[in-house]
Amino acid sequence: MKSQREKEIPKYKLKQVIDLENLIKNNRTFMICSIKGLPGKQFQDIKKKLRDHVKIKVIKKNLVLRAIDNTKIDEKVKDYIQESSALLFSDMELFELSGILSENTVPVGARIGQLAPEDIEIEPGP
Repeated sequence: MKSQREKEIPKYKLKQVIDLENLIKNNRTFMICSIKGLPGKQFQDIKKKLRDHVKIKVIKKNLVLRAIDNTKIDEKVKDYIQESSALLFSDMELFELSGILSENTVPVGARIGQLAPEDIEIEPGP
C-alpha cells in the first residue's frame, strides 16, 4: 500500500511550521490581518512603523494551518486565515496593538476588478 505523500516534506517547511508554533506559544498577542489588495509600499510602511512592537510574518496558508493544528489554540482561528493574510505577533495587549494599526490607516483608491466588502450607494445629485 502506498502512502498518501510520496515526496518527503522539505526541511525549510518543517522549520517554518516549528517557528510559527513557537511564535504562537511565546507571544501574548496573535493577530491575523488581511493584506489582500494592499499595495506593497503601504505594507512596507506599516512594517517599518510596527518594527519595534510587532513581528510580522506572511507565510503560506497551509503551513499556518499546520502550525495551528500543533498548538492548543481554538480551531475557529483557522476560519480567518485566507490566502493573503499576514500574521502579527506581539507582547502588547490586543487592543493597544489594534489602536496603533487604526491610527496608521491610509485610504487607498479602488482598482479595477476589486470587490467592495459592502454595497456602495451613490445618492442622486446634480
